[in-house]
Amino acid sequence: MALNRSKQLSTEEFASLLRVSKTRAHELPAIILAEHSVRLTRLGYTVDLAGRLRMTSAGRWRIADENQITALYSSAMAPDRSKLSTEEYASLLKVSKTCAVRELPAIVPAEHSVRLIRLGYMVDLADRLRMTTVGRRRIADEKSNHVIAVVTPP
Repeated sequence: MALNRSKQLSTEEFASLLRVSKTRAHELPAIILAEHSVRLTRLGYTVDLAGRLRMTSAGRWRIADENQITALYSSAMAPDRSKLSTEEYASLLKVSKTCAVRELPAIVPAEHSVRLIRLGYMVDLADRLRMTTVGRRRIADEKSNHVIAVVTPP
């Protein structure tokens, strides 16, 4: 199956789509680049209602498809798996410490969530960022690499 290159989104465009998807009706509109707004609307992922971008079903499916592809092929898509910035790792920790039932969703920068989703460390389920097994393993590996050995004197 050939990919339709006109429907491929850059990382920045996908981050804009995520920003629009996370904006509720009672909140201020998502601020994204004008060219992203035009392209997302032309692709049918968003619609402009009274100056406000709103998600369409196609846009929601696009995000869901991205999450499923990431979950299936995360190791092939992410050769630089070990190179997280300090801020990205902090965002990963923030999501890992957020209870999905009792707490409000973790709020992390859209660029971090896009990269961490593409790396397979988390997924976006029902507008909540949730950890994957790969993400939990990454945190455990990071913690085990920073263990300080305690030596007792003889």
